[in-house]
Amino acid sequence: MKQVLFINHTFRAFDHLDSGASNRSAMFVAALARIAHVDVISFVENEVSSIANCEVIYSGYIEHSKVKGRFEKALQIFSANNPHRMYPLNEEKKRIIQKQLATKDYDYIAIRYVSEAIECGLFEYEDHLILDVDDNPKDMMLVQAKNAKTLRNKLFLYVLANTMDKMVKRSINKVLCCFHSNPLQSPIPNSIYLHNVSVNNEVISDVTIETPVQILIVGLFHYGPNKRGVDYFLHNIFPIVRAKNKNVILHIAGRIPDEETLKEWSQMAGVEVMGYVPDLSEEYKYSRLTIVPIYSGSGTSIKVIETMRMNRVCISTPQGMRGYDMLKPGVDYLLADNDKLFAEHILRMIDDIDACNMMSHNALAMVNKFFSQQSFIDIVTSSIISKASHG
Repeated sequence: MKQVLFINHTFRAFDHLDSGASNRSAMFVAALARIAHVDVISFVENEVSSIANCEVIYSGYIEHSKVKGRFEKALQIFSANNPHRMYPLNEEKKRIIQKQLATKDYDYIAIRYVSEAIECGLFEYEDHLILDVDDNPKDMMLVQAKNAKTLRNKLFLYVLANTMDKMVKRSINKVLCCFHSNPLQSPIPNSIYLHNVSVNNEVISDVTIETPVQILIVGLFHYGPNKRGVDYFLHNIFPIVRAKNKNVILHIAGRIPDEETLKEWSQMAGVEVMGYVPDLSEEYKYSRLTIVPIYSGSGTSIKVIETMRMNRVCISTPQGMRGYDMLKPGVDYLLADNDKLFAEHILRMIDDIDACNMMSHNALAMVNKFFSQQSFIDIVTSSIISKASHG
């Protein structure tokens, strides 16, 4: 049987699957385990595999290497030919990986994110490296530039985005196989589109008159765009909803890292902060719809797919629907491009249960067609086998 070494960073891949990154990592490993035995080196503490044909052989936190000092950061704009100016090499992570590579003849090495591959020194194994680029780093940098508060930082980040684009293309051009999550953000021509997917297969029953007048937000709130989006919704849109219907309750599910945000949100009328929820299906079951108030960021939002997978209506901003052009607004979901329309959509779906269920059924059918777990696995396995056979 073939052997693959998977390097895991930052997000847990086998439990606490409360973020899109964790969902994607778990499914990526599950797909790899269909064609090879997977050994996992995880730079997250206390990881234990829950996937057949997969074993965690190292688990321990090692801090990311960071660019330090203004001069070093300024040099990043000249890093097209020197990726380690952008993402410094982590000697300790490299040592652990090389020690394991010396013990077994691995057919493939797999990792998510360009930054992590550079930090671990993995591009020296590019001929059998499987890379999930996920969001194109250039697009992520352009979003940061757009949101920069000073002109100097804005200009610096735009130049840096151009440098990063060149650096990424040069770095990944010769890897065995690479994937990206947004069909609009292919980093190189031969990168393969791999849709996001929810690890949850449960389908919740339809909304009824007995379903609480509750709406739901799910997210990981140490991620800036999630936190800022919820904060904007709470201050600018939810008050409009509550002014028309004081029975509406908002549940916020997901880890909130800072006490100040937790306290502020918890004290708002009609808001219940749930924190980390082990079984999100219960939250979906007792909610009439979910909302995705995203106004910045890159890539695609997994919560759109998870909501539809759960048979619930999703109301989203345009930014939250990036990469989902196959889904139709007004048919599969509701698009809110201004605050008033966002509030109106929520109030209408709460009141019109038949319309709510009809839309959720449409969305579930589309998710089964375009974003299923099986299609995710098929894309990963067939792509690797095809690339390896032609290599």
